[in-house]
This record gives sequence, structure tokens and C-alpha cells, in this order.
Amino acid sequence: MDIGRIAHGGVYIYRGELDFMARTILDSPHMETGGNLFGYWTPSGDAVIMYVLGPGRKSVCRFTSFIQDADYLQLHADRLFEEYHLSHIGVWHSHHGLGLSHPSGGDVQSIQEGMLADGLSRCILAIGICDRAGASVNAFSLYWRRGKDELSAVECGARRRFGKESL
Repeated sequence: MDIGRIAHGGVYIYRGELDFMARTILDSPHMETGGNLFGYWTPSGDAVIMYVLGPGRKSVCRFTSFIQDADYLQLHADRLFEEYHLSHIGVWHSHHGLGLSHPSGGDVQSIQEGMLADGLSRCILAIGICDRAGASVNAFSLYWRRGKDELSAVECGARRRFGKESL
């Protein structure tokens, strides 16, 4: 099993899935794009991302925002769980217009609302950016501190950089 570790914080992802994220980011250089992360949590708390879902046909991609196609997400989430027992453990999107390699304030608020609504204690957020040289992806682990009073975002390590010619 060819698993590439993109971070030193217990987030693992198949190299092919990471390449898919980078290609999707590079294919949309002027608008944010994104998707969802499916996998599982190990007993020690590591996240293992086995499948990266890209944007659905009805996704909304703007200069500084991405909204996933809800029907597309639900269809794939149901199928991935039924066939492979993979759970929806996170989201990813690019920050082209913002140029941020970390979660924005809006990202943290959206994740917090989603985690509260779904009763989640943790999730993964991967942020991608692109420039003339290529794309990079940086993963963050978000979890509740002090019950559900404070959401913490911890960077899971150094960015993974992809040159345009390497994909």
C-alpha cells in the first residue's frame, strides 16, 4: 500500500489521492475548488484518508469560496460507506483568491457549525493553493477543546508541494 504522509500530525493519505487534489487545484487556477475527504480514524487518533472526492457538477466555485454539491456529496458518502465502510472525515478546498495556506476565519466558522450540527469531535481540513510553480496542500486537524466551547486547528506538518510538470 503506497501511503504518503503529508504531515507529522497523524494524517495519512494515498499519494494518488493527494495528486488528484493537486491536479484539481491546478485545473482551476482562478476559482476556488474543493471536495471531501473519506477514510477512517485509527484507535490512536490518526486520520487515514483513503478517498478524495472532488467538486460535483452543481458545486459553486467562486474567487474566494467553494460550496460542494450537496446531492453529489450525499450520493458518494452513502456509497463509500456502504461499499467500503469509509467515513466522511474532512473537507478540502483551495484558497486561490486569498492566497492563504491555512484556514480562514470563514473556514473555521463553517467547520465549527458543521461539527456541532453533526455531533463530530474532530475533522480534517486540507487547504490548497496554486501559483506559477505548482500547487501545495496543507492539512489541519480540527478538534474541540474544553468540551464544545473552543475549536482548535492544529497544522499537521509541512506542506506537500507539487510542480506542474510532476503531475
